[in-house]
Amino acid sequence: TSSIESGQGLYTINSGLLQELKPDVVLTQSLCSVCSIDANVVIKIARQMNPRPEVISLNPASVQDVIDDCITIGEAVGLLEQGRTAAEGLHKRLKAAKELVAELGPPPHGRKVAFLEWTDPLFPGGHWTPQLIHMAGGVHPLNPPLNEGGPAAPSTQLGNEVLQECDPDWIILCPCGLDIDTGIREALDIAQEPWWRNLRAVQEGRVVVVDGNQMFNRPGPRLLDALEWLVGLLHQRPDLMPPTFPWRRWQQPAPRQPPPVVAEQQLPGGSTSGSSALSSSAGHQGDRPPCAPGLSHDIEEAHRVACCQGKRHYMDPKTGYMVFTEDALHCRGYCCGNRCRHCPWGHYRVTQRVGRRINHINRPMLLHADSSQHESRGLRTGGRPVVLLVWSGDEGAHSLLNKLQQDPSKVVVMLVVTSAPSSTPAKQGIQEAQRMWTCQPAAAGGAAATQEACCSKQPADLHGAMDVSLSLQAPLLVVPELITPVEGSTSAQLPAATYMAVVDVAAGVLRSSVSEEGLRIQLTAASTAPPALPSHAVTHTGVVGVTGGWGTAEGMATWEEVLRGSGIEWVPPQ
Repeated sequence: TSSIESGQGLYTINSGLLQELKPDVVLTQSLCSVCSIDANVVIKIARQMNPRPEVISLNPASVQDVIDDCITIGEAVGLLEQGRTAAEGLHKRLKAAKELVAELGPPPHGRKVAFLEWTDPLFPGGHWTPQLIHMAGGVHPLNPPLNEGGPAAPSTQLGNEVLQECDPDWIILCPCGLDIDTGIREALDIAQEPWWRNLRAVQEGRVVVVDGNQMFNRPGPRLLDALEWLVGLLHQRPDLMPPTFPWRRWQQPAPRQPPPVVAEQQLPGGSTSGSSALSSSAGHQGDRPPCAPGLSHDIEEAHRVACCQGKRHYMDPKTGYMVFTEDALHCRGYCCGNRCRHCPWGHYRVTQRVGRRINHINRPMLLHADSSQHESRGLRTGGRPVVLLVWSGDEGAHSLLNKLQQDPSKVVVMLVVTSAPSSTPAKQGIQEAQRMWTCQPAAAGGAAATQEACCSKQPADLHGAMDVSLSLQAPLLVVPELITPVEGSTSAQLPAATYMAVVDVAAGVLRSSVSEEGLRIQLTAASTAPPALPSHAVTHTGVVGVTGGWGTAEGMATWEEVLRGSGIEWVPPQ
């Protein structure tokens, strides 16, 4: 975020490739430095190129400006007549739409439209968007055109009460830069607010979602498609809409139910599981390490204060931009894939196209590989038992996962335990991936699984497990080790209570996520013996210093012995 302030912009250009292409003309924009590349960055690079290209910055504010840009571009690339022809075609479509609106008369369900380019906080449409709405026969009270038939002011943040007072006939959700599916997910939080559910447009089913990234947010010829779609929508004439226009009617989700209370269960050393373990993962805790490494002190402090005050976001102290807090993103219930600064989901859905994952997971959580389960935030079992597969990333784990997924009578969930740094320096925290349990020689009397036998298909870290989870659509349950070293003990000496504590937390997460009664939990692994842990003691509630209570007795040799009396069934690997 500080890159804008320093003049570097949010986006980068492959200057080497640009130089290699030797363009005569480079098209850019300075309308928004957040949504697209900053014009100053483009100009700076162009000045260093030989030969130096002509840089044309397009900054339309109205529909007419967009049409005029066709001529500007045509002239710049030596195709002036073609540019004029394109502009003339757009003018004809614009005139036809206006004439049709005059013939159709007032929209049957009212004219007031609330066009939202963002939902939390609320940002209404600006520039050409209110102009298009008025051309289609509607009005846009949240940000009306500055003059009759002209564009509106740029979008500015609104309070929820402004939308309530507007009481729109139609609500169009069109988040800037997002496709339909992502736009729907982003709106799920606001959809749970009582004031939103009481809006007349919501109750009467006149809320729609549009792919704004394609149709409204970018000032190009597709704005005429958007106008024609608006005419069809407001006048309830689907035959007038472009047949391939990307939109969908909003399906209002049911109110979320609070997770069931899980009874506390005493663990060795005086710690508890169940509800206390889960509640420790719900709010911001001082004993929990931050999920975002490498942040400056002033940003960490601004985030801490916002969380303590129960706020959903804070203002970046350097840029003034709004940033969602870790707690707000956790309440949303999923990773959106946009590499949010305080993403508590470990950047689970972040792809290489967006960037690499850098955030840590610092609380027990269930990651849904199936995006259709985001809305309910629960695991749908249909009465089937849930099999926790202890994931070690080796060949045996891969083979077992593939075999279990072929059995439709069970729901398979990958169980991963990671080491989340609690006091790791910022730069080191970025460079080190979270380590998982890995296959080590088993305790005496157990089945040996040496490190050399682990022929991994993926790295033995959390990111590798995430890749497998997403690729095979297998839910991933992550239990971080919020831990301190245990003096005088080694991984082979950790007691069975350590393993049981992890499984107990995992079971608690599952029980809070599954609404069906009579949940049956099983556990399996590629090896009958528990994997070796680092020389630490696991404290799923964030409590440190558990050395005395749990002792240093020899660990149990098999999973079956670890799970004895727990109510969780051990399923030997097939």
